[in-house]
Amino acid sequence: MDITLHACYVCQTNRILILIPFTGLLPKPNITVNPEVVGQGHNVTLRCEIPDREYTVFSWYKDNQSINCSAGFRCSEDSPDLHISFAEENDEGNYSCSVTNPVSNNTSDAVELKVYALLSKPNFTVNPEVVEQGHNVTLRCEIADREDTVYSWHKNNQGINCSAGIRCSEDSPDLHIPLAEVNDEGNYSCSVKNPVSNNTSDTVELKVYVRVSKPIVTVTPEVVKEGDNVTLNCNTTAGNHLTYTWYINSSEPKCGDHYECSNESSELIIKAAKPADAGNYSCTAQNRLNNETSDFTSMTVYYGPTSLTLHIPADTCPNDWIDWFKVPEAVCVHENSSLKMSCEAQSLPQSNYSWSFSNATYTGVLIEASEVEMYNFNKENDGNYTCTASNDVTGRDSSQSRYLITYRKYHNLGF
Repeated sequence: MDITLHACYVCQTNRILILIPFTGLLPKPNITVNPEVVGQGHNVTLRCEIPDREYTVFSWYKDNQSINCSAGFRCSEDSPDLHISFAEENDEGNYSCSVTNPVSNNTSDAVELKVYALLSKPNFTVNPEVVEQGHNVTLRCEIADREDTVYSWHKNNQGINCSAGIRCSEDSPDLHIPLAEVNDEGNYSCSVKNPVSNNTSDTVELKVYVRVSKPIVTVTPEVVKEGDNVTLNCNTTAGNHLTYTWYINSSEPKCGDHYECSNESSELIIKAAKPADAGNYSCTAQNRLNNETSDFTSMTVYYGPTSLTLHIPADTCPNDWIDWFKVPEAVCVHENSSLKMSCEAQSLPQSNYSWSFSNATYTGVLIEASEVEMYNFNKENDGNYTCTASNDVTGRDSSQSRYLITYRKYHNLGF
């Protein structure tokens, strides 16, 4: 039924009756919000909707307080719209509108306006910072505004199922790993989402540390000879994410051309071992939980024979004798004299020695020793005397020779 009210007015001058029509009683207005989901910095329009706007005056309220159509709000009494430019968090609240005409008024139900923040990149934290095997760990996806935020988690770029030993939910910023194990290690990230935006954290590597056991130093090869390349290994039965420090006689070696080593490697490589490399070796293995140091391992470097020296107490022959016999460095021995010859070399283990003799009529070994003693030296003893030093471990030997010649005092070559 169309209900139209009329007002009766009488003009006093001419006594004319004027009837002015007015619309009916106003129904309760309905507020609509456009867009329905409002993000921070977006423009939003609230509309106070009624069927008939003729002769209607509009007014707006936020949290039951009248709104001044300025200071960020654009509205007027003759418009059903309230405009908010660049909405911010402080624009949130319960909005209502009232409508009034000459015969009635009505007020809408309140509508809550939410202004959702544009989510920034979450900050990812791990507690405790150092995670030990068998201990609980919590990963937190931190953002400034958690309202209406949905969380999701990823490990090695794969979505995490919030079960199977991992406790998490869409409405919680925390991911809990009870009794962490090494297989929980990986690259973790989290994503956040609200009705107007989403963002993802940087990736954080989770390491689960195992306590380090006492290391043992091994040497390869077991028998080290001069010139060998040697590998020492710092072996542990437990521990991960380890760094290593090496010691030779309690001092750190200088890693470089001779010693090949680094904190990240369990190996110390010695290139072309020298006798000076012999000593007591130890290592320390460590991670962020603890460190352990090995016992000393003694390494011996076998070498030689080198620097073989002959000791022959006799005179150097005159030059004309050397020219005659055509033997450089010949040694002249007094006829019928006694002679004690010896030789020595640098070697580890100590060298084995032998003396051999050769001339035009005989070749053979004189003695298996470092010394040889001769009596009544005569022309039959003239010849080449050789000392040989040998090392059973290195498999090496070294020889030196001298040619001995008998001579009489006042003897000349023409006699």
